[in-house]
Amino acid sequence: MLCAIFAAVIATAQSPVSKPAAERTIFGNAESFKNSVPLPRGVLNVLTEPMKDDKYYRDFVVGKSGKDLNRLFTAVEVHLSGPNQLGYVIAGTLPLAGADNEWFWVVGTGGPRPKVVLNEGASWLELSKSRSNGYRDIRSVWVMSGTRRTRVFHYDGTSYKLFNQTETSKP
Repeated sequence: MLCAIFAAVIATAQSPVSKPAAERTIFGNAESFKNSVPLPRGVLNVLTEPMKDDKYYRDFVVGKSGKDLNRLFTAVEVHLSGPNQLGYVIAGTLPLAGADNEWFWVVGTGGPRPKVVLNEGASWLELSKSRSNGYRDIRSVWVMSGTRRTRVFHYDGTSYKLFNQTETSKP
């Protein structure tokens, strides 16, 4: 019996430990939202609340979604601050998408209610390793007609604010 227990301990110690999959940090194409999750009602509410009095939104956007508002967004769970606090990077789908860029929302869930902490139009977003006020910094890049605009956002304790912007153009 003692030999069996010892053998089990040795086998457990030698078995490979599976690492959790690395969290996605760059968002901008369908592949980056491959594992899209349905949004909780509270998150959908904070995304759509500012639009609900808009006639275009009511007639066209809600009509297109068949009232299933999750169809308007693709979302991935992320950790903006700590490992136990989920947030979301969300991209709009047609008709909530741009012709030359994506529309992104970053929603934090750390308070009593979910909150949109960044709304940005860009070609892609990147969650940085660097942090401000405990939250990951976010970089957005927009590329159009030879112009590239890079913006860096820092969290100020309540939302993300523009920290730096650079723009380059090819002649």
